[in-house]
Amino acid sequence: MGSMTIAGQSFTVNQEAACGSSIAPTSQNFSSSGGTGSVSVTAGAGCTWMATSNAGFITITSGSSGSGNGTVGYSVAANTGAARMGSMTIAGQSFTVNQEAACSFSIAPITENFSTGGGTSGVGVTAGTGCSWTAISNAPWISIPNTTSGSGNGVVDYTVAPNSGAPRTGTITIAGLTFVVSQEGIEVCSYSINPTQAGFTGNSGTGSIVVTAASGCGWAASSSQSWITITSGTSGNGNGIVNYSVEENRLQILRQGTIIIAQNVVTVTQEACYFTFPFERSQDFAAQRVTSSLTVYSMDGCTWTAVSNHPWITINSGSSNRGTGTVAYEVAENTGPARTGTMTIAGQTFTVNQVAPGPCPYELRPQSESFAAANMTPFALNTEVDIKAPLGCEWTAVSNAPWINILRGQASGN
Repeated sequence: MGSMTIAGQSFTVNQEAACGSSIAPTSQNFSSSGGTGSVSVTAGAGCTWMATSNAGFITITSGSSGSGNGTVGYSVAANTGAARMGSMTIAGQSFTVNQEAACSFSIAPITENFSTGGGTSGVGVTAGTGCSWTAISNAPWISIPNTTSGSGNGVVDYTVAPNSGAPRTGTITIAGLTFVVSQEGIEVCSYSINPTQAGFTGNSGTGSIVVTAASGCGWAASSSQSWITITSGTSGNGNGIVNYSVEENRLQILRQGTIIIAQNVVTVTQEACYFTFPFERSQDFAAQRVTSSLTVYSMDGCTWTAVSNHPWITINSGSSNRGTGTVAYEVAENTGPARTGTMTIAGQTFTVNQVAPGPCPYELRPQSESFAAANMTPFALNTEVDIKAPLGCEWTAVSNAPWINILRGQASGN
C-alpha cells in the first residue's frame, strides 16, 4: 500500500501481491502397467494456471486449467518397451513421471532328463526388478518344495519322484514359460488299434478306433487327408478311443487315406458318389407358367440337393435327396423379355431358357422328305419329323393327304 498527497489531500494506492504457485508432489514413479495419479496446485485467489503434458504416454484427464487452488488428474499408459521418463508443466512448474520397463522373463535350462530313480534340480529365472512370477507343477510326480513365487531374478528348485512305469513327460510353468521334465521308464510301451481298416460309401460318415496301451503310455492320432477329420481323441494316455468323420466323396473316384495312431496305421477307403443325369442340361420353356421334373440317379446313401438360383424358378419337391430322386419344379409366367435362369442339381448346373410372350417358336427337322414311287417291301414306309419347341408350347400334326398317316401327332415342347 502507498499514498500520494495531491492538493494537500492524501490519495491511497492498494496493490495485490504477485501471483505465486506451487505443486505437490513434483514427481511420481509408475510400474510398466501404468496407472493414474493427481497433482495438487496451490495458487492465490484469482491466479489462473494451466496444465499440459509433454509426453505422449501421459494424458491429462482433468484439471487442464484452473484459478486458485486446484487438482490435476492424469493417466500413464502401459509400457511395452524400455524404461522411460516424461513430464507435465503445471502452473509453470515441472512434474516428472518415471516408468519402469516392461517385464520380460527367461528360464534356463528349458528342459531336463531324469533316470527312473528321479532326483532334484533347479531352474534359473531371469526377470527385471519388481517383475513378479510364479512356478506351478503340472504333473503330480514333480513337486516344488520351496520357491513357488518370486520377484526379479530367482531359482525354482524341484523334485522328480522315482518312476516304476513307462517313460513319462511332465512340465512346470514358470513365469508363464514351460519347463519340460522327461523321465526314463522301466516298462516298454506297446500299442494296438482296432480296427485297422474302415470302408465308407460315397456319403459322409463317422467311425471310431479303439486304442489299447499300458497306463502311462502316451499316444497321438493324426489324419493324412483333409477329408478325414479327428473329432475327438487326438491324444491320450493308456487305453482310449479315437473318433473321426469322413466327408462326402464327390470326386467320382474311389479314394484312400490313413489315420496314424502311435505309429499304427488305419486305412480308410471311401467309394465315390456317382450321379447320372439322363436329361439335357438345358431346357427351353414357353412364356406361360410351366411345371416339369427331372430324375437324378445315384448310389444309395449319396446325398444331393436341388436349388433354384432365380426367383421365377421354384423347386416344388425333391430339394433334398439321398440316392436316386426326382426334382419337381415350376417356371413362372414370363411377362417381359426372354430370360435365362439356372438350377443347381447334385452339383451340376441346369439352365432354363424362357421365351418372351407371343407365338411359340417351332422348328421342323427335316422340313421335307422324298420317297421312291415304288415301295418294294410289303410294309408301309415310316419316318419321323423332329419338332423343336419350348416346353409348354403345344402342337398337333395333321395329314393333308389320304396316303400319309400320322402315327403320333400331338405333344408339348420337343
